[in-house]
Amino acid sequence: MKEKGVSFKRVFIINTLAIIVATAIAIFLHAIVPGADDLNVADFDSMLVKLFGFPVVAVFLFYNSIFTLCACHAIFWKTVKYDK
Repeated sequence: MKEKGVSFKRVFIINTLAIIVATAIAIFLHAIVPGADDLNVADFDSMLVKLFGFPVVAVFLFYNSIFTLCACHAIFWKTVKYDK
């Protein structure tokens, strides 16, 4: 049984729409979050930040997001076959 591939055009459109929706959500959330004058910065410190410090937690989250992205791409490229 021959597997049907996914067209590049369809993948491109889905990725473009995902980026546009994510941007709209980010703009909306930025609009409803209070400004810097209204914030108490200490309220945003999590237990990890208090325990390890902000730089360590920031680097961990950055590497975690890159690892997740790479894992998703590895799975995606192995399972999807493009039509040429």
